Amino acid sequence: MITLSVNSIALSQTIPIQGIDKEQKQEIVSTLLAYPILLEENKYLQELSATQTRLIALFESIKKNNESQLNNKDAQIEKYIEKENLYKKLSKPSSLFLTLSSNIDGFNSYGVGLNYTMKNFIRVGAIADYNNFSKTLGMNLLIGIKLK
Repeated sequence: MITLSVNSIALSQTIPIQGIDKEQKQEIVSTLLAYPILLEENKYLQELSATQTRLIALFESIKKNNESQLNNKDAQIEKYIEKENLYKKLSKPSSLFLTLSSNIDGFNSYGVGLNYTMKNFIRVGAIADYNNFSKTLGMNLLIGIKLK
């Protein structure tokens, strides 16, 4: 059904066209679409549609590029975290230990000492001990290197 619209400021009404056959209706529509102003409007709408399609393609391209950049940044962050964890493992802080010692066969020697570990790799220390059997004081030095 073809309808004509009559629009005014005060009234908007749609009136159906009746009493004509299908070929006449097609001819009316073709005639209306052939008006220069409608041809121009149709041309601009087609250009607008083409521009919109290009913009959508551009935005999709930008989105893919941004996702690719984000993935690259994520990979860089993961590598940085791995390096940071490795650095933390290799550069553990130094520490100081209080050492108590005794011999196990007879418990006749007792000692107290300090051990200092540097970067979880080298250990140096000294132990002062008293031998209850010989009634003498002794001093032991310690130097150690981490094997594993």
